[in-house]
Amino acid sequence: MPWITKTHLALLAEIDNRNQQALDRERFVNEQLRTRAEEAERALAAAREAQAVLERQNAIAQSNAEWLRHQVNLLTQERTDRVFLEMQRQGVSLDAPTIEAVPRDRPVRDDPEAAARSQRIVEATTGAAMFEDMGDEAAAAHGVNWERDGQVMHKE
Repeated sequence: MPWITKTHLALLAEIDNRNQQALDRERFVNEQLRTRAEEAERALAAAREAQAVLERQNAIAQSNAEWLRHQVNLLTQERTDRVFLEMQRQGVSLDAPTIEAVPRDRPVRDDPEAAARSQRIVEATTGAAMFEDMGDEAAAAHGVNWERDGQVMHKE
């Protein structure tokens, strides 16, 4: 009398077959999840790269806007000086209208890390009113000096 009958062998084979099918399904699901995770990582990397590009473009745009603001203020002042020169000679004092920089102390996004990164970009590009004279003390603090002939020397 054998210990394992043909019926038992058939049941063991069926259990083994079902286990193999379950393992195959698990491998398939794991492969699908791995593929989706890789796709998500690629998409995230692309989004971060696009964000970095946009942040650089924004910094350039901010710099250009600062330069334009300075130029408009300068030209307005020159025009006011020419047009109203006679009135000023007679003692009438007129101030030229100016464009003021927008305060940038409010974070644009709710993400604190992104807001801090944006603030660093703003400070690096517009922190010193980049097209206006910052004064000798501020220049020295930023490592800016000048030669006797007036040429600017930056800290290396």
